[in-house]
Amino acid sequence: MALLLKSLLGLSLLVALALQVQRDPGYAIFGMGHWTIEMSFTAFFILLLLLLFVSYSSVRGVKWLWRLPKRLRHWWRHRQMRVTADALNEGLVAQVEGRWADAERALAHAAAASQTPVFNYLAAARAAQEQDAPERRDEYLRLAAQHAPADSLTVAIAQAELQLDSGEREAALTTLLRVRAKVPKHVYAHKLLVRTYRELGDWETLLALGTDLRRYKVMDTQEAIQLERDCYRALVDKAGDTGDADALDRMWQRVPDTLRHDPGVLSAYVRQLLALGETKSAEPMLRDALKRRWNEHLVYLYGLVEGADAHEQLVTAERWLKDKPHDAIVLLTVGRLCLRRKIWGKARTALETSIANGAPPEAYHALAKLLEQLKEPELALSYYRKGLAVANERNTLREVQTLEKPTT
Repeated sequence: MALLLKSLLGLSLLVALALQVQRDPGYAIFGMGHWTIEMSFTAFFILLLLLLFVSYSSVRGVKWLWRLPKRLRHWWRHRQMRVTADALNEGLVAQVEGRWADAERALAHAAAASQTPVFNYLAAARAAQEQDAPERRDEYLRLAAQHAPADSLTVAIAQAELQLDSGEREAALTTLLRVRAKVPKHVYAHKLLVRTYRELGDWETLLALGTDLRRYKVMDTQEAIQLERDCYRALVDKAGDTGDADALDRMWQRVPDTLRHDPGVLSAYVRQLLALGETKSAEPMLRDALKRRWNEHLVYLYGLVEGADAHEQLVTAERWLKDKPHDAIVLLTVGRLCLRRKIWGKARTALETSIANGAPPEAYHALAKLLEQLKEPELALSYYRKGLAVANERNTLREVQTLEKPTT
């Protein structure tokens, strides 16, 4: 609205001026020394307008030339940013497509002019590692830390991840402990520490770390319990592998009561007792654990251990069989306990029924040995063959399931 009013006012003035000039053109005289210039007022007005236009244009031109270097610098920076963005985009696309050499080249090239060179150098470090070039990877990490000292923690976390992925566990541990010293409550650093200690097999330190993991809410309750379970299971295996029964017993005494009935921890302990030939104490443990919670793997182990009272052990298994008459593992356990007591007929029936209900290969082997004892070698040989076929089939299926398991 203001522009419209100004335009109307200017137009009115021009019209008024034109009418006045038409009635009385007037004239203008300029004198300088012996020189005199006379012209009509209209010509003078037009000349004055031209002079103002030239003056205005000259001033604008000078200002434009004065600002030209700044404009050129701005244009160059904009161009560099566009080129850098294009190179970064090209590098990220190449990285996603697995073209690591192209990704490294584009990302490193873009880093020099990037406003966030840390990101470029970290991505280039990943690309270099994928090409099995640890020297170049470490150089990119050094450059990342150099360009962003304020973000050195970010660089250290990325470095630890890369070291873990390349199997440099000791180096990763050193990096993560440095991060932890700077930021004791860093959640992701603790997650990487858990992974590192797992891969190093340092279960004692990992177990001690559990308090901090709960305090800093690195894991929820179930995850923390699972980690504790894994630690004690591994420590029991480690103690048993020494072949020292006393060392195994001392380790078992360290296991909290809440985990002594855990199927994973208890099965590790019982298997170590089996390896040492010390299973009498295992039978009541298994029986008590199975009263609390049914677990087929513990039932399987129950058939392998030798309790203090073989008759009572068989009675316990037969009691389970009444509740689960078609359970292949219970039938296998009953068959094994009958074999130990030389009750051949009941053992044969139990093993044959177990096989009919999808027993594991061990049932075929146990029945074949029994048939040899009963002087039926041909039938025994057929069960040996069937057991081998079942074992091969299950191993193949397990391999296929492993291959088809989605990676995370």
